[in-house]
Amino acid sequence: MTCREFLAGLRSAAPVPGPDARRHATSCAACASQERAALLLRLGSERPEDAEPRAGFEARLRARLDEAADAATEAPSWTRELDPLVRPALALATMVVVLCVGLYARSAAPPPDPVDLASLFEADPVFSSLLGTPEAR
Repeated sequence: MTCREFLAGLRSAAPVPGPDARRHATSCAACASQERAALLLRLGSERPEDAEPRAGFEARLRARLDEAADAATEAPSWTRELDPLVRPALALATMVVVLCVGLYARSAAPPPDPVDLASLFEADPVFSSLLGTPEAR
């Protein structure tokens, strides 16, 4: 028996392999692992036709979902009190940063043709005022 025939036999509806398949599975480790995986899948997927959830399953599920929803939306009291102040402050701070970056980019002079570090330092008014000597300020 070849591996291909063995795998085709595993995919068929026959739950118990024949003696040839057993011999092949003992001699081929890859097919033995495939047989074991197929057996585990069959065992895990068997379910009686008349199986129903236990009594009270829906009520327990709804209670658990409600608890999870309450825990997710519930915030500590100090967070609830600061939330109306923090969100607008963050929005304002973001707008100020964007405005400052835009004004800085607009005020920066274009670099001269031969670009080197010294010429960039001299052309930038912010760096020259921050890093310059006290007399230059």
